[in-house]
Amino acid sequence: MDVIRRLDYLIEMGEQLVNTPDPSGFIPNIKAIINAYRTRRLEWNEGLVTYWSKGKQLCEPRPFHYGEFLDVNKQHDGHNDFWVEGMQYLFLDDSGAEATLIYDQDIVPLRKTPAGTVSQLPPLMGSTLARGALGGQGTLHQIRAMEVNMVADTIGNFMTLWDWIPVTIHTVLPKKRPPPRLSGPWHRYKFYTGSAPDGTGRTWAFNLKKGWDTLVPTVTNVLIAPRPDYSAWGGVPAAANASAGAPVSARPAKAPPPRVLVAPNPAGLRRAPLNQAALINVPPAAGLAPAVIAAKASKAAPKAAPKATPKEAP
Repeated sequence: MDVIRRLDYLIEMGEQLVNTPDPSGFIPNIKAIINAYRTRRLEWNEGLVTYWSKGKQLCEPRPFHYGEFLDVNKQHDGHNDFWVEGMQYLFLDDSGAEATLIYDQDIVPLRKTPAGTVSQLPPLMGSTLARGALGGQGTLHQIRAMEVNMVADTIGNFMTLWDWIPVTIHTVLPKKRPPPRLSGPWHRYKFYTGSAPDGTGRTWAFNLKKGWDTLVPTVTNVLIAPRPDYSAWGGVPAAANASAGAPVSARPAKAPPPRVLVAPNPAGLRRAPLNQAALINVPPAAGLAPAVIAAKASKAAPKAAPKATPKEAP
């Protein structure tokens, strides 16, 4: 990414917003950032970001930290009219989508609390253009910071601490059925993963390395392994679903796996315990508000579970 390509990208996003509603307040920030690049008040710095609110730059380029982002976003009522410039959101890799994607209609149930109240929108990070492998005109998506976790198939416990990740929000037209949501690459950063030539196309995620031997099914003869059954839409044979490293019969995948209910976020696991390790004051440019980078470190690493717990990802 360089300034010229970034300008083209921002201009295309702005053109898409000209004749459409802008409830998230992207246009003032996009216009201000374009002007900053053109007047050379802003450069593209690999690994550094700037924060913007209602068309105003809030800080000089700095490393991105979720803790600082959440603090600055909250100070400026950043559930709308907020932008993080400098983040690179990739959407393609060899194994699938490179970003988590959900739909605007998903936000409604996610905002409901156990008490029945409605929480604020997730913090806004900006927007991006998502393109398919063949290129063409991109589709503009807003990006919001959300917390994610994974639930074990066997015992229903959370497999790790909650993580903040950028999530793209796709707008679905009324009465239109959206395509499947995309889990993105988060699980590849957090867990051991494995697959087997059992014809199901499943991916196993486990928190202990021994899961490769104890959880991933063994196919006795790869040369006569079952062919992929794409008509199954993620269905899994009962024998494969119940196996823990046991051989799987060579038959099509038709029996769907059991559904796993996702429990609400427990208050004690929403975020790893953090302690403030250092504060670095960054001098602001003229007319810009000062900002502080808070370097935070975990007090203690999470304890490993006594045994590997699997989670199936489609």
